[in-house]
Amino acid sequence: MLASPRRRRRLGFLSALLLAGGAIAAAVVLMPEDNGDSLPTHRGGKATVVAPPPKAVKLHKVDAQEARDIAAKFVATAVLRRHVEDSWDITAPEMRAGLTRDAWNTGEIPVVPFPAKDLDHVGWKLDYSIEDHIGLQVAMLPVQNSRTKALTFEMELVRSGPAANRRWLVDYWAPLGPGVDTPAARIKQQVEGNIKPNTLGGRWLLVPVIALLGTLLAIPVALTVRGRLRHRRAERAYRAGLL
Repeated sequence: MLASPRRRRRLGFLSALLLAGGAIAAAVVLMPEDNGDSLPTHRGGKATVVAPPPKAVKLHKVDAQEARDIAAKFVATAVLRRHVEDSWDITAPEMRAGLTRDAWNTGEIPVVPFPAKDLDHVGWKLDYSIEDHIGLQVAMLPVQNSRTKALTFEMELVRSGPAANRRWLVDYWAPLGPGVDTPAARIKQQVEGNIKPNTLGGRWLLVPVIALLGTLLAIPVALTVRGRLRHRRAERAYRAGLL
């Protein structure tokens, strides 16, 4: 599961949020009363060994062409909902889990579609290449004056099958973010030069950073409030003892 850079990025972000939430819970709820006892400075046990991330590998021309052909066929069939039955054999079992071939052929499939009548241009960019995994960014651009928004999708292909007949299959397909209303002609020029990692713009990259900083700033505030509440309880108990 962790072999995919896409999954590692998302797991890292979720881990950071969970760590911040756990810190608040530990500081506000689980922190023991201060009884003057010192805490142990060393915890026994072996250190956790974290496996290094997979190394990027050079994508050979044959693999690049095969992956590009599979990706193009997937877009032309599953994404545009044209001859969906032709996409069954190029889709990884994980994507069509729970569906029979007949059910898949109806077009009710777990693949985010794009209206074929509004499509003007498709742009491709290699995102990563590791052993048996290829990541692509695919820009779907609508025709001029269309109400359909431009979208950049994240696609992942995995190499599957026996050693004598290994082939690329589409394992993942999802938009990187909500669509944008940028004119298709302008986005087309950007795509032909280089697809941006996120069509929403750089300011959206600050959202997780701001959320994490806000969480960390909440820790001292929570500790201050907790200390004041303890002080008030102690003061009330002291006055009650004098009466």
